[in-house]
Amino acid sequence: DYRPNARFDLHAHDQAEIIYVLEGTIILGNRELGPGSSVYIGADTLYGFSSGDEGLRILIFMADGRARFFSKETYLRLRSERTLAAAQ
Repeated sequence: DYRPNARFDLHAHDQAEIIYVLEGTIILGNRELGPGSSVYIGADTLYGFSSGDEGLRILIFMADGRARFFSKETYLRLRSERTLAAAQ
């Protein structure tokens, strides 16, 4: 459950997820999705979202409860480290 106009900053998870909107509106970039909508977010994908004026209630489906959360800064650092390691 998210309050009206709440923001969830850019982040990533190490597992794919499906977000299903139960109530309200989720705003992803310039897209607004209402009740009954769903979105697939691949593993290691940087994204953020906000809730609409009425708030937001969602279900999040992941493979298991051990998904790791990465802030934008941590995600970019890890991606850079992987890129450098692959180049060596």
